Amino acid sequence: MDNFFTSPDLLVHLMKNGLKATGTVRRNRIEIKHEFDKKAVKAASVSPIKPLKRYSSDVRNKAEIRFPSAFVAYNKFMGGVDTHDFRCKKTVPKINSKKWTWSVFIRLIQSSIVNATVIYNICKEDGKVKTKTMAMKVSEFIYWVSQEI
Repeated sequence: MDNFFTSPDLLVHLMKNGLKATGTVRRNRIEIKHEFDKKAVKAASVSPIKPLKRYSSDVRNKAEIRFPSAFVAYNKFMGGVDTHDFRCKKTVPKINSKKWTWSVFIRLIQSSIVNATVIYNICKEDGKVKTKTMAMKVSEFIYWVSQEI
């Protein structure tokens, strides 16, 4: 949820209506317990609290802290999105265009090639194929199809 709208009153109201919500809270709002990951984050949530082990400089060891389960799930899968974005940016060069539709189209092609590479590498048993190699194979196939038509 957007930090402009997140407040404890709103979260309680949503929970009473059967809706779950999690969001960051602005610093100037009512004091809510904040947790440190790499930087201070104030968050409010109606999701269940789960224990999470983080390194504490005070204890100089891993300490168990209580964290909303939404943040635990986010931290668990966060690396996959970053890796996907990195591979997309390396697949096809960025094309600056005044038309937003062209940028979206190129991004869809990039995502398709990256996803095809991941699926191909999961199914293939011997060696892994790099994303650029897969992009070249796709472009060769498109060229071949265009010549046949």
